Amino acid sequence: MKTFRLFFLMLIIALLGFNSSLSQEYCTPFFSATQGGSADKFTGITNVKINSQPAIDNSSDYNDYYVYFSELEAAGLKAGEEYEITIKVKWNIDIPQFGHQPQVYAWIDWDQNFVFDVGEEIVEIANLDSIPFGEERETTFKFNVPVDAKSGITRLRISEDMAVSDGHPKIVACGYSESHNMGQHGNVEDYNVEVLSSEVEPAKILISSDVLDFGEVEINTKKVQGGVKISNTGGQDLIINSMTFANSTEVFELINPEDSETLEVSDFPIAITNAGDDKFELTLEFSPTELTAYSAKVLIETNIGEYNIDIKGSGDVIKSLSDFVKDSQLNISVNPNPITSENASLTLNLGGEASEIELFIVDLNGNIVQRIDTEGVSNGENKLRFSTANLSSGSYFLISEYMGVKNMTTIVIAK
Repeated sequence: MKTFRLFFLMLIIALLGFNSSLSQEYCTPFFSATQGGSADKFTGITNVKINSQPAIDNSSDYNDYYVYFSELEAAGLKAGEEYEITIKVKWNIDIPQFGHQPQVYAWIDWDQNFVFDVGEEIVEIANLDSIPFGEERETTFKFNVPVDAKSGITRLRISEDMAVSDGHPKIVACGYSESHNMGQHGNVEDYNVEVLSSEVEPAKILISSDVLDFGEVEINTKKVQGGVKISNTGGQDLIINSMTFANSTEVFELINPEDSETLEVSDFPIAITNAGDDKFELTLEFSPTELTAYSAKVLIETNIGEYNIDIKGSGDVIKSLSDFVKDSQLNISVNPNPITSENASLTLNLGGEASEIELFIVDLNGNIVQRIDTEGVSNGENKLRFSTANLSSGSYFLISEYMGVKNMTTIVIAK
């Protein structure tokens, strides 16, 4: 008896679910006729074309506010491909204060949930080009069928009305939700379309490594770059919509490989084709400031999903004296040394060509505590002055870098 009751209950639930699915249908656009509405034939859709297979080429007279052309053969649209929809609109009111620039919107229910969701718009035009009284204007729009669009028969909706600047609300898929001063003076048309599965293999991401390890990098020195390669081994284009850090960090920075500048939101989307040599170099800069380990995670959002790359590196002290090379073209001497006053001087003899020279003072922990201005240094002997007012007494390293070669001199401050 208990088993029978359970079976009976499950049967009722199943039938209710079945009936619910059968009862699903698309919303009928609400018609607001505060001041005459579409009966005045102020404007309307007169022809719709889609370069599909089979194609749609349907003319109408917009006598009815809403028409579902269910008898027409569904337009065949392949997932992942681009199509054109051409909409012809007529303007049939000769009132000077109106702009003659109707708004046109269109949606396709790609996920077949009987709702025209945000993101399913294929046409969004707030104002068409001006249409003279009594004439028609034909406008063509391009749209792409999503790779993940659900296969099968679904619905296309096109809605047209006078512009917002003429006192009308912005068009929404199910029509105006309430009456307004101007009423509805355009019309809505529905068509069947059939989404066909793509014959092209979807995009497939290939990342050269999911971990980027900078290793040990000297703190407070030049930024170090590293990167991973992102390529596409699928048939359709891979679209990178954004790259962001999952956790805030100031020592790692995303770089645009095209111009070596910081990667900005405006640099997206980035398309990667399936061509063998088409790759995107995800480039980062690492500039540690402390003797510690750093980690971050880069989130990559694409048209086929989200992916993560772990970033890590650690700050290291300035290397020992044995890591520095004696450069015969650059000689630096500090006199007196130890330095006993707040104003110190050094002599820099440059035997090679004048080039960018960096001078900085580093404490025993490897921290850069002061940089020395080298602007104007030329070939030969140069006298440079620097202040030790902010430095405590003790031993320091004076580091010079010239044409990629580093030199180190020990200095002592004894105030």
